[in-house]
Amino acid sequence: MIRGTTPTIILKFPFEVASITQIRVYFMQGNDTVLVKEESDCVFDDDTVSITLTEAETFSFSPKKRCEIKCRFATGGVVGGTISKFVDVYDTGDPEEIL
Repeated sequence: MIRGTTPTIILKFPFEVASITQIRVYFMQGNDTVLVKEESDCVFDDDTVSITLTEAETFSFSPKKRCEIKCRFATGGVVGGTISKFVDVYDTGDPEEIL
């Protein structure tokens, strides 16, 4: 992820996501929760959930630190979670870092 851009994060599930009644997606760096997205921030399609971040949101991440993305969701009476996904965070100021 590059700070100052508008990336779309795609989470793939082993089931149709139309059955999800609640969802929270957490973006963490170290032990700090940097950002939390709710179902109103998500786009549901077949077996994927997409979350597009704003420029301002990506600037809230520290550069050169990994970001852990994890999700908690409910489908009816069942509560579940996803395996963490990790992305590297790069600053927009040094394009050599991302090549």
